[in-house]
Amino acid sequence: MTGVPEARGIDGWGRIGPGLTCRIRETGTIALRDLPPGAVARIGFTEVVADDTGSVSLRPADDESLHGHVGIVDLVVDGVAAGEIELVPHKMSEAAYRVLRADLQRVWTDLVFADDGATTVAAGLPPACDLWRRIDRPLMQILDQPSTRVEVAVEPRHLERVRQQRELTPAVVRAGQRRRPALTRTLRWSTDTPENELCTATLHLLRNHASRDPAAGDLVRTIDRALGHPALPTNRRPLRRITWGMRSDPRYRQVLAVHQVLNRPELEATEGPGELRLGVPALTRLYEYWVFLQVLVTASQRYGPPEGDGFAQLATPVRGNRKRLEIERGTTVTFPGPIHIAFEPDINTRGDGWMGIEYVPHPDPSRQQFGATPDVAVLDLSGGDGSPAMLIVDAKYVGREFVEHDAARVHEKYARMRLGGVPLVRNVLVAHPHPNLGRQWAGYGHFPLTPGDPYNHVPLPPVRRAPTPPPSTEPTVPADVPAAREPKTFSDLHRMYDP
Repeated sequence: MTGVPEARGIDGWGRIGPGLTCRIRETGTIALRDLPPGAVARIGFTEVVADDTGSVSLRPADDESLHGHVGIVDLVVDGVAAGEIELVPHKMSEAAYRVLRADLQRVWTDLVFADDGATTVAAGLPPACDLWRRIDRPLMQILDQPSTRVEVAVEPRHLERVRQQRELTPAVVRAGQRRRPALTRTLRWSTDTPENELCTATLHLLRNHASRDPAAGDLVRTIDRALGHPALPTNRRPLRRITWGMRSDPRYRQVLAVHQVLNRPELEATEGPGELRLGVPALTRLYEYWVFLQVLVTASQRYGPPEGDGFAQLATPVRGNRKRLEIERGTTVTFPGPIHIAFEPDINTRGDGWMGIEYVPHPDPSRQQFGATPDVAVLDLSGGDGSPAMLIVDAKYVGREFVEHDAARVHEKYARMRLGGVPLVRNVLVAHPHPNLGRQWAGYGHFPLTPGDPYNHVPLPPVRRAPTPPPSTEPTVPADVPAAREPKTFSDLHRMYDP
């Protein structure tokens, strides 16, 4: 016993206290020790009482409010803040991660490559499983007996193993006298042929297509095993020409037919974002990317195609024909209106950040902060009267019990902003992954955005237009009634007053 409260996280036991965070896997157990006996520890919305030794144990997977929750929850002991517990996604979130990853890459390629910016690119492609069935047997036959060619190579040779006259060089003779090998030019059979490169390119395209389907995980793993076969070249060069061997050999002809179906630029563009390398632990960050893309999809449907660079700034070209998904902080897409939609814009109290917006701190000193970086900011400058308006959308991959709490906290954090001295935040919304859970309060609320749900929709405001001028109050003369003529002479006046 150290006398200082500690929590057991991924890295072992560590001290807890205000401002400190303990990372624990969602499938693990929250363990606290060295608390006062009988102390009430509140983890999120769950209260547990310390035993006689000052220990507390709670398994999030078995708790009603913590089950399925990832992210940070508050730790309070006897009413006093004692730090934070970060529940890290683990095996429980694997299925949700696969769905989110597939939908993230699908929506991204739809935006970057589709002509209208919001259609489903893969709609015209057959399912990946059907394409795999077409090349499964021919590919196995190719791996058993791949096409080969003879190439010149430099290899070490012992004098007694020399079989060709060209291999018998002075260096080999001198090394043989010392019973050592020497490098010499020789001929060897190689599977590095255009036909086998076709197989490699086709498998990569098919793998990218299958990765967009969360139910095709087994197929992705099967393709990975096939790509690791020594008969296939490891390079990923695109197919540049069709050889006679691809047309004449029925095995390669089947692979070529599938390659022609999959030969689309969007299937080459599957790299990134970088957080994908982290796997399931990056679930919450990938959800933030995905929510931003969903806002862009809804905006393109409501406001029309983007202006300027548009969706092209969501991707960075890399080697070959591929692109990498990179959404940097402050990335802004402009739609007609103009309406500016930004990812994690920097807004500070000086007003020199994104779009010149000024952040106004909370009047309560205990709640003050001097800057904000919301996940998504929608700045509407389409009002005819010149008054700006802004919608904030913050992505929260949290449990159902935490949605209302986070919505109120996010509203307090992002509601106080102004542009040119005019308050502009009209609504602050939290996007969460739980279907059929949405509510709108005065100025804030929350709505569901569930990965894989084809009916997702973001409640963006309509474009504001210039107000219609009020009708004139001056009397008008009907067209069929002659207008009264002004008197021009003394006689006219005399007739008006003395008939």
